[in-house]
Amino acid sequence: MVINASIKAKNIEVGLISAPHIKGVITIKDVRFFNYYTNFIVWDKIQSMEIRQTYFMKKYANIAHLVINIRMGENNKEIQCRYLKYDDAQKIMDWYKLT
Repeated sequence: MVINASIKAKNIEVGLISAPHIKGVITIKDVRFFNYYTNFIVWDKIQSMEIRQTYFMKKYANIAHLVINIRMGENNKEIQCRYLKYDDAQKIMDWYKLT
């Protein structure tokens, strides 16, 4: 479990893309089973966002999970960015609060 978390923390990336005709897009790059996945989430599709962090994640590695709920038709979908650096997660959360 610890090895999986450290590999995951090194391979996940979260970024922001700004475009003139939209408020912003979050990009999430993730690796699962040797495959790369990229999610593009437009600002107006986000319903909620939260940072989850356990005591041990905070004390030993300063990492967190960023959980994003997006709107998909009449339902929603939860996207988790697991084992993300806390500073990166907080930067995304601050961007979401300001827009």
